[in-house]
Amino acid sequence: FFLVTQCFEKKRDIRLLLYLILGLVGLAVLEGMPEVLRFTNWREARAEGIVGQANDYAALLATMAPFLFLVLFLYRDRRVARILALLLLACMGVSMLTTYSRAGYIAFAIAFAGSLYIAYRATGRLAIVGPGILLATLCLLPIVAVPQVMESLESRFATETYKRAKRKSYSHYDVTDQYSGGRLEIWKGALRMAEDHPLFGVGFHAFRLEMPKYHRLAFENYPHNQFLGALAEGGIIWLAALCVLYWKLWRLLYHNWRVALRQDDRAGQLICGGAFLSFIIMLVTSLSNDFLNPGPKTTIFWVVMAGALRYAALVRVKEGTPSPLSE
Repeated sequence: FFLVTQCFEKKRDIRLLLYLILGLVGLAVLEGMPEVLRFTNWREARAEGIVGQANDYAALLATMAPFLFLVLFLYRDRRVARILALLLLACMGVSMLTTYSRAGYIAFAIAFAGSLYIAYRATGRLAIVGPGILLATLCLLPIVAVPQVMESLESRFATETYKRAKRKSYSHYDVTDQYSGGRLEIWKGALRMAEDHPLFGVGFHAFRLEMPKYHRLAFENYPHNQFLGALAEGGIIWLAALCVLYWKLWRLLYHNWRVALRQDDRAGQLICGGAFLSFIIMLVTSLSNDFLNPGPKTTIFWVVMAGALRYAALVRVKEGTPSPLSE
């Protein structure tokens, strides 16, 4: 996907790619809405469309939300586009509520706040009142209609939350209590794994197989932290390489957004600014989720990143601005 996007010669092609990605995500969200509106157990019904796990679904929604928020805040003269973005965001907000993913809630809030900032830098004003009231109303309707949802939401931030929340992801794990302390045990195991294999780790995708040796209940699971997982599976060398990659990508995305802002390129602000926010959200969710594990959300994320990088490369060629990595 990355190589294909780098062959694009027109910015219009990248805009069409973004529309295609948003359309695919929208289909996934709409496919899951019937089960979402029933607020039942998703494990049995598999109502998440192209995504099979609640945390992954929440991460997908959060990483794509900035683009829709930016359509809502930047395209004030495109009424149809804003209405479609608002309706899809409302569906995504309701879906996010029923994932009971705390990282997803935080990431969705970051998408909203970050989009407001980018829109403010582009327009010099905060266009929040109208869209904010409509979006909040649409997202709060399920809570008013189904009061028990609020109880489940409150339980996600209480002690031993996984014992009470109606969440599909942990119905198969009866051998351990799936509350926040369970992740702490997994993270401690990852650190002990890294102590025994500091340079090269235990091997890629071997964490789950090695975890029973380091968990007090001999429990198999994934690291639930991208950085600790990289340290345990690939050692210091892989973690350092991953951090360098993320730093370079951060610089590129930030520079690209600034170039689009300087050129007053509204589509560029949407694509480059949205990708920059999506990258920040990926970093946040990676602290409690294995974001880079193969899956639809990962594929969609990297296609969006590749498209944004190519769009900015075309802009820099036109402007004559060098890449920040050449400095």
